Formats: sequence, structure tokens, C-alpha cells
Amino acid sequence: MKKSYKHSDGLILAEPFSVKTLEVIDNYIGALKEFNRISRNNGVRFLFVYFPDYPQVFDPQASMKLRDMLGAACLKFEIAFFDLTPELKAKSAHSRLYLTPLDFHLNPCGNKVFSQALFEYIDSTRLID
Repeated sequence: MKKSYKHSDGLILAEPFSVKTLEVIDNYIGALKEFNRISRNNGVRFLFVYFPDYPQVFDPQASMKLRDMLGAACLKFEIAFFDLTPELKAKSAHSRLYLTPLDFHLNPCGNKVFSQALFEYIDSTRLID
């Protein structure tokens, strides 16, 4: 595991995941299942947006296992799942989308890419009538 990932997001950026990390993920997926149940009981559908960690966009070595686990859970629970990773990877090749090196959040250009990609997904899947 890269040293820069070691203590925070690094729990999900390198494999194998620790037993503790897998327990946390299982708990999260259990909460996702319950949230879906409550939402459906109240006539609400929701969309799960997978927003990749910065290294998942720029480091080909970064694990995508968590994304895959969450996508599989959403499929199982019939939750709409939108993975922002491909769009951020594609657009980052031509534009600066992050506030780096000060911060790893999106800059205004990155927020525009995010909002346009999300709109296109919602529109193309007809999640909102």
C-alpha cells in the first residue's frame, strides 16, 4: 500500500482489505439495504452516486473493489447506481477538475463535470419523470 494512502482512504484503496474494513463495508451495505427498505415503504426511490476518491481517478493501482461491492449491492437491492469514475477520469485528462494541491475536492470546473454527468444519467435513465 502506498504510504500516502495508509491512514485514511487507504483502507479502501489497496487490497486485500483488512477484516475490520470488510466489517465496516458490511455494516454500510446493511444500512444501505435498510435505507432502501424505508425509502421504498415511503414511495421514494433514491440514486446511489459513487464518487471516487482522488487516487481512484489518477492512480491505476488504486483498488476499485469498494465501488464494485457497492455496485453489486445496489444491483441486488434494485437501487439505481451511478459511477462517476469514468467521467472524472475522461475529463481529468483534458482539464483540471480538483483544487489540488491544497485540497482534493472538485473545483468549479469539476463541479460542472459532476453536475452535467449526473444530469445526463438521470435524464437517460428517466429516474425523474
